[in-house]
Formats: sequence, C-alpha cells, structure tokens
Amino acid sequence: MRAFARGWGVAARAARPVDASRVRCIHATARSQDTYPITMPALSPTMTEGALLQWHKSVGDEVSTGDLLFDIETDKATMAVESTEDGFLATVLIEGGSNGVPINTVVGLLVEASDEKPDMSLADAALPAAAPAAETLESSAAVTPAATLAAASGSVKPLSPAVLALVNLYALDPAAIPASGPKGHILKGDVLAFIGDAPPPTVQPSSPLPTAGGAAAAVTGTAGAQSAKEVQEPQFIDIPVTTMRRVIAQRLTESKTTIPHSYTQMDVDVTELLALRTQMLEEQGLKFSVNDVIVKASALALRTVPIVNSHFLNDEIVPLTSVDISIAVATESGLITPIIPDADGRSVFSISSTIRELAGRARKGTLMPHEYQGGSFTISNLGMMGIKSFSAVINPPQACILAVGGNRPKVMEDHSIRQVTTFIMSSDARVCDDEAAIKWLNSFKLFMENPRTLIN
Repeated sequence: MRAFARGWGVAARAARPVDASRVRCIHATARSQDTYPITMPALSPTMTEGALLQWHKSVGDEVSTGDLLFDIETDKATMAVESTEDGFLATVLIEGGSNGVPINTVVGLLVEASDEKPDMSLADAALPAAAPAAETLESSAAVTPAATLAAASGSVKPLSPAVLALVNLYALDPAAIPASGPKGHILKGDVLAFIGDAPPPTVQPSSPLPTAGGAAAAVTGTAGAQSAKEVQEPQFIDIPVTTMRRVIAQRLTESKTTIPHSYTQMDVDVTELLALRTQMLEEQGLKFSVNDVIVKASALALRTVPIVNSHFLNDEIVPLTSVDISIAVATESGLITPIIPDADGRSVFSISSTIRELAGRARKGTLMPHEYQGGSFTISNLGMMGIKSFSAVINPPQACILAVGGNRPKVMEDHSIRQVTTFIMSSDARVCDDEAAIKWLNSFKLFMENPRTLIN
C-alpha cells in the first residue's frame, strides 16, 4: 500500500465525481506511526469553526482516493471533504450533526491496514474541554447537574456538548454509564444505549398556578389527564441557527462596531436605461437586467475613482489591481456574495450570464470558496422587492457597499415624469472619505444615465 500524503481534498458537495482541478487540499496534522488524523479543514482565512453534518463512511470501511468522507457546513456553503489516499477508517471522534467544531480538530483516525489499531493519543485533540460549571443559561441559582459535578471532580472524562446535554436532560450520573470511547470517554451512543427508549422527564412547575377567586374546579379522570397533557405539550419548534447565519451575525456586528460607516445618497435617472432595455429586447431579442448594468457602471466608476476599489487590512489601505464585484444573493441558509471577477472588462451580457450562473449555484450551496471570498466592492439590490431605499453594512475587508432601491416616478422641474432609483453607498471612512464617495457616485450616475456607452 502506498504511503499517505497526509491531505484531504475539499470539493463542492454536488460535484461527484470530483473535478481534480477544483479540489483544495487541507493538510492533516503529523501522523503517529501508521495512524493518520483527519481534521476539520479551514476553507477560508476567516473560518474558525464548522458543522460536521454527516459521515459518508463508517468505522471499519475501506477508504479509497476520491471517496467522500464527511459533509461540513461552513459560514457560506455546504462542502464535502474527500480522501486523497487509501486506507481504513479506524475511529470516528466527532459524530455527524456536531456544530461549532473548531478548525484543525481531529474528527477521525485513518490507518493503512484493516487490522491495525489506531494511536488513540491523537484523539485527545478532538475532545472539547468540559464547560465550566458557572456557565449557565440562567443568572439565578440552580441545582448543579450531576454531569457537571462528576466532570468537575474528575471521576469521569470530560464530556462533549452532545453527551453533556443528554446527561443533564435525563439527570444521569455519568459514572454509571458504560463508556466505549477512546480512553474511557463517553460517546453520545453510550448515553442513548443506556437510557434506551425512556422518554425525557417532564419538568414540573415549582408552584401551582393560582386560580380565580381562590377556588378551582376539580378535574378528574381522563379529561383531567388530557388537559394536563395539552398544557405540557410545546406550542413551538426551536429552529437551530445555521453556521452561515451565525457567522453572518458575528461579521455584521464586527463591521458595525469596528468600521466607521459613512453614508452618501444619490438619485439616478434610469428612464433612458429602461427604455433601452425594452428596445433591445423587442428589436434584437437581447436580454439583460437593470442590475447587470449597475454592475457594469459600478466597475467602470471604480476605475475612475480607484481609492474606492481598496481593502482595509492590518490598519493599512490596500489598493486592488482588479475590479471584482460581489453580488449579494439570498439563500435559505443566509446571505452569500458570489464574485464577478474583472467586471470592468466584461460586457453587460457576459455579466448577466455570470450572475445567473453564480446565483443559481449559490442557492444550491455548490459555490467553491474562491467564488465568494474576496471581491473589491459589493452591490446589494432590494429594489425588485419593493424597497424604496436602504443602507447596507460594509463587508470587510472591502471599503464600500452599494445599496440599490427600487424605481419610482418623480416629477422633475420641467414637469416631466422620470423614473429614478435611490442609491446609498456605505463607505469605510478610514479608506474612502465623503469627497471620494461623492466623486464615485457622480461617475456612477454619469454611466447609468448614458446606458448606450455601457451596452455598446
């Protein structure tokens, strides 16, 4: 059997078979003898954790080059980790359905031969430390669960979040649960086997509910039991927050609290653009959207005012040589921004087809990391949803983002009625001051109000 290369390939989940030209290799940690740790890969510089959704291999299965090992959910997409070598899956350390798995965490162990025993010392990197007993969801005093006491006393190994939740839910003593995990660690399957089919205990109210006038009607028999059951049944369903939405919330908070946002607004007359779009569709059968033209006009304006086409990194302004426009696309999991590279050199029709293709794959969750990471300028368009105007939050490390509202009729000074759109640009004041923002908007307006220069 040939030696391992200590790497794991990552490809889009929908891509099977895998295109070798689109595989990103994530190097594993150093091996111990013939045991090779499989780690949670880092798919971007900003990724700190991911969700391990499901394993495609079971313990003991033979693994061949190109086989999918497991699916992970990152802050932007669902990806599949595939093997670049041959071997056997010896141990699964992080079960499917685990959220918040830090990058480089060991999630499984691979060996070269089926009869080899893995070096379980490498498994310690996959086991999270027990949560401090003081970390509770309520500020008021509460009874310390048996699981926390046992973990604190050292009588059992540290419990994973999934195991700890089950132990506390069923009020179990971890010391009484037979452990089958490495080095005596209790696995989620151990707890499930221990409790069998027992339902979770019902939480009783600490005091009886008061009755009107101090008198209560006596409820007996089947009717009383049914009434109590209806009261105890939950009337809602908790929806777990996806990794993408959680990371989006973190980055929006970081952006609003650390970046000095400056806002500039301008109305643009799009009457000629709308007329040209209708004319080209009727006469030549050529289709393009207003958003396609906005992308083209933005790209040319970035060339006119290059300071806007910059990143802010490590307290420094980093001018960019290429104009790569990010487009905000809403998906079921959250917002993602696929990138149109070199938008200034593309035709409106090339931009149109690229947007359709990227947006379609974004909604399917099959974008590759390089297709949504980076970009020099973002456009967020809510005009087609009936929004008149809004302001957007800057997507760091970019310096600006353009918020696009909807078209509306406006009576001009000569009493004519024109179609106008409100554009609001959010700028990082450390990079783009108000003067630069106004110059960019004026350049953008000039292109938008002369659409034939963009189409031809």
